[in-house]
Amino acid sequence: MLKNCLTCGKEFDAPQREITRGNGKYCSRECFGKSSVIVRRKPVMITLVCAFCGEDFDRRACRVREDGSKSGLRFCSRVCKEKAQSIEGGLKEIQPAHYGTAKEEDKYRDKAFSVYLKECMKCGYKEVPEVLQVHHRDLRGVPCSHYDHRPNRVIH
Repeated sequence: MLKNCLTCGKEFDAPQREITRGNGKYCSRECFGKSSVIVRRKPVMITLVCAFCGEDFDRRACRVREDGSKSGLRFCSRVCKEKAQSIEGGLKEIQPAHYGTAKEEDKYRDKAFSVYLKECMKCGYKEVPEVLQVHHRDLRGVPCSHYDHRPNRVIH
């Protein structure tokens, strides 16, 4: 079908399928590129304040919704969010309800070290016990499920 280019006015043959799709308005990619129909909008930015470090940061308005954050807090980076969620020095508003509720005698690491030596079960490392990690396994020897949290392994 013959059409006139919206940019230069030149007559060109546009395939019917392109006209049906709402295309077929320009004779070439060059004219399409020059067209004033293409308006590149600059994204609307909103300045927010990081709930952890207090720094200002910008986010696209379309990414900031009132219901987009359970706590209503906004963070400038993943690092600040993780620090805010940590037990030591974190923000109570974003921490899970169980953080800091363990009794001293119920702490998992202490239970493991009351039963096992403070050394790695794989390599025997024991110079700095603070770096040892406590892992748990269920009765079948596979990584622990959420229902069985008995300590039985200390590794470096």
